[in-house]
Amino acid sequence: MSTKPRTPTDCGVPPNQAETRLLDNALRLFAERGYEGTTIRAIIERAGVTRPVLYYYFENKEALFCRLVKTTFLEFYGGIDNVLSTHACCRDRLKALMRMAFEYAERSPEMVRLTLQVFFSAPQEGPTTVEIAKLDEGRMQRFAQVMREGIESGELAPREPWALALAFGGMMDTYV
Repeated sequence: MSTKPRTPTDCGVPPNQAETRLLDNALRLFAERGYEGTTIRAIIERAGVTRPVLYYYFENKEALFCRLVKTTFLEFYGGIDNVLSTHACCRDRLKALMRMAFEYAERSPEMVRLTLQVFFSAPQEGPTTVEIAKLDEGRMQRFAQVMREGIESGELAPREPWALALAFGGMMDTYV
């Protein structure tokens, strides 16, 4: 008897393809039905994999959901950081940040729906391990830095940078 652990390939699905299908289909289901309305069974059926394949990549539904949420935020942070490094003045940065957010929303409406569900669902819905406030704090810190630099350069009227960041983020989120 072999003690070698099973891999997704043993189940007839190439590993990278299976993981990608799981993530893509779970994203669509979570965006459509929310966390509580999405079952493991629905995810594996839509992804066309078996339960062991899902559990090879993810400990449970919560781990899959958390991976999607964290990946979404990290990708968005990368876009923000790119804008900040390629635009010098506050006005250009703010315009580029808005454009980036709108392009992101058009490219991946499911990610936007997932993010909105994370922020606006009832506290008892969804996993508690996704520390939402900490995830969004990174975005707001970046926006506040833009505001602070805009105030220091005289491009913005002297105001509280954090309040300006919240207003900017709120306007962006409302439009998206």
